[in-house]
Amino acid sequence: MKKDKLVYSSAERARKRKFRFYGFWTLGILVSLILLNFVIMPLTGSIARVNEVTEYYGDNQYVRIGQIPLISAHRAGGDLAPEETMKAFELCMAPEDYAVDIVEFDLHITKDDQLVLLHDSTVDRTSNSREHYGKSNVQVKDKTLAELKELNFG
Repeated sequence: MKKDKLVYSSAERARKRKFRFYGFWTLGILVSLILLNFVIMPLTGSIARVNEVTEYYGDNQYVRIGQIPLISAHRAGGDLAPEETMKAFELCMAPEDYAVDIVEFDLHITKDDQLVLLHDSTVDRTSNSREHYGKSNVQVKDKTLAELKELNFG
């Protein structure tokens, strides 16, 4: 019994040959780049290394050479409680929990010149302002303290 052979047109054969050619070249380039990046460059020292800092002559009290690094609570412990609230401050400063050295927070001024702690200049991400005001991009500077107290911050 004679097997049927698939017959391709010359255009189809050329297309397959072209695809195979470019596929092999692409694969070869990718393998070469991976070898260059992860094997050759680190072995030859052509990747710049960062030298250890052993001396500091500035006046920044938070630069600590040869000591344990300071731990900072970004957004004042926002992963523990609603960010930049007294509860977050208490939790991130408690020695049995985290005992951070620095509490980072941001001050903003309301429309009636009151200081509030909030990481962003808008209240969209941390409150229900979109539902409450029916819009986004609600700026702290455009609201009074009383208006901000109407929102749920967590």
